[in-house]
Amino acid sequence: MDSDSKNGEAYSAISSDGVEIRYEIHGTGEPTLVFVHGWCCDKSYWKEQIPYFSQSYRMVIIDLAGHGESGLNRIDWTMELFGEDVACVVNQLGNAKIVLIGHSMGGPVILEAAVRTRPNVIGIVGVDANFEYSEDTRTQEEKDKFQAEYDQ
Repeated sequence: MDSDSKNGEAYSAISSDGVEIRYEIHGTGEPTLVFVHGWCCDKSYWKEQIPYFSQSYRMVIIDLAGHGESGLNRIDWTMELFGEDVACVVNQLGNAKIVLIGHSMGGPVILEAAVRTRPNVIGIVGVDANFEYSEDTRTQEEKDKFQAEYDQ
């Protein structure tokens, strides 16, 4: 995919576990800015940023798995797999220099993505992000109880 993509054109990529990840490209220019939303949001979170950033940069906005238009067929929902979602999109962008921008939960996601997409990533930006992410240490029973509350 080259940097001459049409504004607002929709694309999809397949993450490492087979989930379809939907994204849009707006504008042209380097570096490419990849925007990652937070928990319970989708790529539309960044819509107010499109007019400004797309004037000078290629801007990519992603729906993580389970959000927006992306697939739901995932068994595990971890920061590592969300990082894979971003990496599968970045890998479709060719050899572009990338700045990852993550909001809230998108912060730990872009950290996971950055280690999977070196050397293309030249920067990361957190917007109200928690970069003190640590692996989930809850028991399976605690995770199941938490999930059951959301399934109601």
